[in-house]
Amino acid sequence: MQDPLFGQRDRAALWANRLGLTSVLDQLPCRNRLVVVNYHRIGDYREALNPNLYSATVDELETQIQLLKRRYRILNIDEAIDYLRGGRSGQEAAALITFDDGYLDNYELAFPVLRDQQVPATFFLTTSHVGSSHLTASDQIAHLLRNPSQARFTLSYPRPLELDLQRRPFYVELRRVLQLYKATENRDPDRFFDHLRSHCPVDTLETAERRFVNWDEAATMASEGMTIGSHTCTHPILSRLSLQDQIEELTDSKRLIEQKLGRPTRSIAYPVGSLSAFSATTQRAAAEAGYEIAFSHYGGFNEPGRTNLFDVRRNSVLSRTGRPRFRFRVAMARASGRWWF
Repeated sequence: MQDPLFGQRDRAALWANRLGLTSVLDQLPCRNRLVVVNYHRIGDYREALNPNLYSATVDELETQIQLLKRRYRILNIDEAIDYLRGGRSGQEAAALITFDDGYLDNYELAFPVLRDQQVPATFFLTTSHVGSSHLTASDQIAHLLRNPSQARFTLSYPRPLELDLQRRPFYVELRRVLQLYKATENRDPDRFFDHLRSHCPVDTLETAERRFVNWDEAATMASEGMTIGSHTCTHPILSRLSLQDQIEELTDSKRLIEQKLGRPTRSIAYPVGSLSAFSATTQRAAAEAGYEIAFSHYGGFNEPGRTNLFDVRRNSVLSRTGRPRFRFRVAMARASGRWWF
């Protein structure tokens, strides 16, 4: 299940470390930038229904947090807001660590690592999923795609996509189907699922096992230095909704988190977070709902005093990223402000 592209980049990063390039980058003056690093699930992707949701194993997360601590000032959400408003001056490289969706492994596996290393992070919860065994759309798509009637077939909605589960790894094809599901052209998610089921005739997956953190666990994390932010009520692609529906998603989730935790909720992460997943209307709605900062998810850096606080860019951490590559990426981001490779 190895992705050749990831293997090539890991090898290149290993040579960069051996040849001293990473060390040279570490010695360069740091840029006054906020790098926001985003995780989803923590655990072993090889045992997962949906491997693409996994960002790191526990050991990988621990190593990555240590690398970030050595090279950045790790901020909590309040400090990040102050930083981006220009409240911190000078050549200071800063980082913010975030987690999306609120899966139970965030509490059971990620939270102990963060607490032991005394590092703050922000967890964005989808409020209707809290404490539930809910199976997300991406999990259901993964379940369907594991049970096709033929290994090779073509989806025609919302645009043609030829799939070959015999020639290409499952997680590569799953990534392509998920991109199609999240595409701007998909204005009818029910139609998309009906079409996919026509090629993957299997019963809907159901489980009684709890998959998401509950309110008590969220309160425990908040009491020990973590921040709980909103990821809306039902995790829709906001740009597909009317203004009124967007306002309800943003306002109701904020109100519920504040009610359950007794703390102000200043932050929201837009579901999916791509450029097509939110709009200027979404940003205005977030401000009117009382948020002070909102996060996208299409990569990039954030400069104090020049960043749109309702489009703060985040960078994914993906599974199968080895230590040399992560170290090189951290060093590059610190010196150039760019999170890539």
